[in-house]
Amino acid sequence: MSKPRRLVLVDTMIIFEAHRTGCWARLAGIYELRTVEKVQEEALAGRKTRTDYIAVNPAEFGSRIAVEKVSERMLIEAYKACEDLGLLDDGEKHLLAYIHSLDPDERPLLLTTADKAAIKVACQLGLKDNLISLGELVERGTLDRDLKTQYSKEFLHSERTKFSLGI
Repeated sequence: MSKPRRLVLVDTMIIFEAHRTGCWARLAGIYELRTVEKVQEEALAGRKTRTDYIAVNPAEFGSRIAVEKVSERMLIEAYKACEDLGLLDDGEKHLLAYIHSLDPDERPLLLTTADKAAIKVACQLGLKDNLISLGELVERGTLDRDLKTQYSKEFLHSERTKFSLGI
């Protein structure tokens, strides 16, 4: 029997960077990728006015990731647990509300984000040990990609340390 794939929840910027570097399909083959509808909406809409616009193919995207619904109740409960949730973009807010709604004892998941505010809120929600950088996912998948700095293990480690120190 084959080993189950590790569950990894991804935000919009991770999806863009994985597409930019050409590792999306490989990551989807190694990990069980999951996100929420708001992130899917952001990823497929993209930021077409930016010079570094990354196009995400809807068919390829949808065939490689599970997309979850986030209810108003999930958002309310997450806001109760962490008021700073309101500081995040909608996709990150919905993703963290979805994760917060899961039973804490049944969270064998990893969360990857490169946003400083989302990292801080994830730590406030008790997800510090669930955070993983895209760089580490790529490394574990024996891929060699030239990722931007904010996607590195070192960046994530630095942000988690700042949270722990109250900086």
